[in-house]
Amino acid sequence: MAATKAKTVTQWLEGLPPAKRETAEAVIALIRKNVPKGYVEGFGWGVNWSVPFEILPDTYNKQPLGFVAL
Repeated sequence: MAATKAKTVTQWLEGLPPAKRETAEAVIALIRKNVPKGYVEGFGWGVNWSVPFEILPDTYNKQPLGFVAL
């Protein structure tokens, strides 16, 4: 992923060229439809979904467990 100043998924999408945005929105919509309930969408090292501590509190690095990332 190219460097970005975006802080949210929405900001990142808005910064993409139209053709890439359309593809990214389709992939994100598919993931949102299929990711388990309660998992958290975020933006850090790209668009990502993680398992929150409420579901899985004990992780080896004390960080939420990553589930999917783009």
